[in-house]
Amino acid sequence: MRPSSVPYLCVLDADILVDRSFVRRNVDRIATGAHGTHLPFRWSLSLDEPSSLRAIHARTALGLPDVPESTLRGLLLREPPGGCVWVRTEDFHGVGGFDERYEGWGGEDDDVIARLTAAAGVVRFEDPLLHLNHPRPRMTRDGVPFNAHIEPLRWTAESGYGDPSAFARRKDRQADGGPA
Repeated sequence: MRPSSVPYLCVLDADILVDRSFVRRNVDRIATGAHGTHLPFRWSLSLDEPSSLRAIHARTALGLPDVPESTLRGLLLREPPGGCVWVRTEDFHGVGGFDERYEGWGGEDDDVIARLTAAAGVVRFEDPLLHLNHPRPRMTRDGVPFNAHIEPLRWTAESGYGDPSAFARRKDRQADGGPA
């Protein structure tokens, strides 16, 4: 386990739009000590393009504290694993953080949430989660998902977690024609 003076972490995907009270509300929740990890949402609204543009305009140009939900349209997802997680730093380090073998998009959130749930449990709250519209990256190579070779729930703090040169070594091996 790594020592840290930072008691909590928030991992927030860059394509999530939060309201003005998001940080304060979630720090207050995790600071109670009643849980080690939480997802601040139960539902995620994957916004269509016009709604994404309206939401960004409302928060930035108009300075609204949140986006009126009545102006938004999109796909409503129940209990997705990704987008945002708040976690006690010691719990995050205890499970080895995110599995660093994942590349591209998909699977890493499912894996880390499953490991955090097994280690200490995860609580959900009812905040809105607004996922902004954007082009989706490639998720397969020759029809096979990028991360199909990764066995879930096998990453640990002893797996080389946090080695800043690990990715560079993997890229070097790929450039030489070796396995990833």
